[in-house]
Amino acid sequence: MIKKTILISVALSMAFGAFAKDKKVVFVAGAKSHGYFSHEHIAGSKLLAKHL
Repeated sequence: MIKKTILISVALSMAFGAFAKDKKVVFVAGAKSHGYFSHEHIAGSKLLAKHL
């Protein structure tokens, strides 16, 4: 019974997901934890955006 409910839930979520509008994701930086130029924040954000 539980497997059937889960299967139906997954099938419905996939069906409705196909008709969903595109989503927007916003990356918000937290407090500074590294020195200036110690890592590339923009490059990391672009990498995350590409793979989402």
